[in-house]
Amino acid sequence: MRRILTFQLIFIAAFLVPYVLSESDEKSGAADLPQILKKTAEYCERLDEIALHFICNEEIKERFYWGRYFGQNTYVYDYQLIRKDKAIEEQRVLIEENGQEKREEFAELKTLQFQHEYVIFGPIGLLSKSRQRLHDYAFKKTEKHKGDKCYVIEVVPKPHTKTGGLFGRAWIRQDDCSIMKIEWNQQSMENIEIIEENASRLGAKPKITFASEYAFEKNGIRFPSKYAVKEEYVRKTRVKVSETTVVYKDYKFFVVETEVKIKKKSECVDVFCRKMDIGKAFGDVGIIDAVFIQGPARRWLNRAAFQVERLETGKIHPPGVPVLWRERSLFGQ
Repeated sequence: MRRILTFQLIFIAAFLVPYVLSESDEKSGAADLPQILKKTAEYCERLDEIALHFICNEEIKERFYWGRYFGQNTYVYDYQLIRKDKAIEEQRVLIEENGQEKREEFAELKTLQFQHEYVIFGPIGLLSKSRQRLHDYAFKKTEKHKGDKCYVIEVVPKPHTKTGGLFGRAWIRQDDCSIMKIEWNQQSMENIEIIEENASRLGAKPKITFASEYAFEKNGIRFPSKYAVKEEYVRKTRVKVSETTVVYKDYKFFVVETEVKIKKKSECVDVFCRKMDIGKAFGDVGIIDAVFIQGPARRWLNRAAFQVERLETGKIHPPGVPVLWRERSLFGQ
């Protein structure tokens, strides 16, 4: 009888301890919110200042739904990002489309409904020191994400403040205050007004959910692992219209001394890569021989000109936020 009672007490204690720890963590997180925000701002500053050059696979699956039926497109890109002296350049090589091998240099994203760019820099728009002056932050809870304890923080614009930027909910790793995941509020989308207008004509309300995950870590900096957008509309019942999932994997890290000469739009872009120190900024060792790349870059130049125009006019697309790529008749109507 005594043994049974002892076992019951141990079982009850084991059941209650996680709850007590969780309650303690939440009280601690709420009290430490200013310190959490200070550390996340420091993380964003490191992310904003670091020189980056990496290559990875970007696998995209895009689905469109019509009742019980759906259509699907799949794309695989070699994705490259170079960040040096505040200049950022994304490049893609399309290597597979709907199961067929391709080799399309300087490829544009072929997704039909949503576009994305600079996903790695999403945390800066939400938690950097400059953005913290424009937002209010509230501690929500602690929970595990991918095996790591995280603070969950709600971020909203300050009242009567037009941020023109990002807000949503962030999962912040307790150990180092790096950002593990962000669920964006749909009002963060650059052209949400177009979506709302299209939906209102059909007597519906949009429900767009999109999130960025940062599961890969290298020397304290987190890199995207997944990016997903789900497009639904509520009209008596919830109707799913499209779903886009982007998976990043097979990262290779470089530090590159690169000289880029841009002539006219009708001419080519010469990229001289003399010597590449592989992973030097990340503590790895290696050398790759010099390469010379030359080829037509009209589409790349047009994209660059578009980015410059957006900066000059103040129409800056926040990093990591999807953009509706084309207007489409909802529900097939």
